[in-house]
Amino acid sequence: MRLPLIVLLFVCLAVQPLMAQKRMPDFSFQDLSGKAFTQENVKKNMATIVFFFDPYCDHCQQQAEWINDMSRDFKNIQLIWVSTETPESIGEFQKKHLNAKSLALNTHFLVDTEFMFDSYFGYSEAPSMYLYDKSGKRVKSFTKETPAKILLRYL
Repeated sequence: MRLPLIVLLFVCLAVQPLMAQKRMPDFSFQDLSGKAFTQENVKKNMATIVFFFDPYCDHCQQQAEWINDMSRDFKNIQLIWVSTETPESIGEFQKKHLNAKSLALNTHFLVDTEFMFDSYFGYSEAPSMYLYDKSGKRVKSFTKETPAKILLRYL
């Protein structure tokens, strides 16, 4: 009788981290001015894409340009771009590759000064994208540059 209980306990413990990853995690990064930006700052009832990127990465630049080119389609989606690079290099990336005015209200550029992104979202390489629906539930993730039209299919 104990064996099935132990197996059930093991399965529950193994599945719990996977289930926790399905919702947007509690995270803490800094905006470009050094102010804390947490999961509490994420707009409610709005689809969200969290990007892990490097301002110097050609694939990340391409990803941003695809989104910039389709900015009208992304105007009602919150875009959160997170990098471990300096605020200055992130700001330059924003000005050069993701500057459409229709994106300004719902786009945030953040600095991961403590290198915690992987702890919050899972192992990530630049570019990685985590898509969340309006309720904050993860619907898809990508670990390479992905055309903007494909991202929109899931949101």
